[in-house]
Amino acid sequence: MENDTIVLSFEIELGQKGEDRDPANPLSRSANRLFEDGLPFKRLSQCFLREGADDPVLRWLGVFVLSVGDRVVFFPGFQAEGSAFTEFRGRSLARDQTFNFDHLTLERDFKRWHFTGPKSKEHIGSFNTLHLDQGRNLWLGMSLSDFSVLRTAMEKTNVTFTAPSSDSRRRLEVFQKSREEAMFQIVESHPEARKHHSPGFLHLAFIVGPSGFELYKGPHLAFPEGSPFLAKPLPTGLTKVPIRSHRVSLSSEVHLQITSAWLPGSLKRPVAFTSMGGLKENHCSGVIKGELPNLVLFSSEDCPDSQRQVFASTLGIGRSPASHLQRPLYCICRTSLGSSDL
Repeated sequence: MENDTIVLSFEIELGQKGEDRDPANPLSRSANRLFEDGLPFKRLSQCFLREGADDPVLRWLGVFVLSVGDRVVFFPGFQAEGSAFTEFRGRSLARDQTFNFDHLTLERDFKRWHFTGPKSKEHIGSFNTLHLDQGRNLWLGMSLSDFSVLRTAMEKTNVTFTAPSSDSRRRLEVFQKSREEAMFQIVESHPEARKHHSPGFLHLAFIVGPSGFELYKGPHLAFPEGSPFLAKPLPTGLTKVPIRSHRVSLSSEVHLQITSAWLPGSLKRPVAFTSMGGLKENHCSGVIKGELPNLVLFSSEDCPDSQRQVFASTLGIGRSPASHLQRPLYCICRTSLGSSDL
């Protein structure tokens, strides 16, 4: 069987000088199953992160894919691959094992999600999302010990695949269609974040729902409250949390909200995931529209519209070798609202 070598070149003016040729970058990982296995998807949306508009370093937040089966798949842009996986339920150790983590998969009903290995051959965990209202669901929270946990976006990203000559054109067409009229979001923290909490760390809440849903401004953002991965517990008298919300369009039916929050303290691990899905829906329904008495979320509505922090990209053709990075630890902690034994 004859094969074609397909090389995609993604260019971005905001990136650092140089090329990213690593097959572990999120663009390469997300497109891998299409070009090498022939499995199509509906949408591919690249997403980036920087501390603020003046931050000269743009980083990969990751790539979001909407599968043909309407699953939402997130390929994080971590600086290195993950091989160690630790899970706590409250303060009880539930899992501690080696796992080659590649992406996170949200089921089509938006009710459950799990961690998935390369090429979706293995998965670990089964976590509930938190139902909010208006069809919105809190997927998860992701806390970063430092911005450097995410890989730097370069001016050019080259990814290389091998595909059967008989099907390579179709696979290219699927990829191009998945990016038609795509605008790629840049997620930023609140411009006054560091003024309120120092030291502090970035926390991202992912909320999924129907197209055009009203941005969620309630208190449930999957903060790592009670997490064993915090150097110190979050203060009980926490009164101000600077947040900024961004919207990502995955299709004409599915939108994603990414809310960045700056929390006080530090993490013991590079990355910590938090699931609030242990809450019962009937327990949530009474507090979903309420506000926590000791918490004030203030957004950056006085800042430039976050929807302006988007851009299109160009694709070219080229060739590139591969390189590899070391692996840190990744972990998850489930929390329950109002639980004092976490």
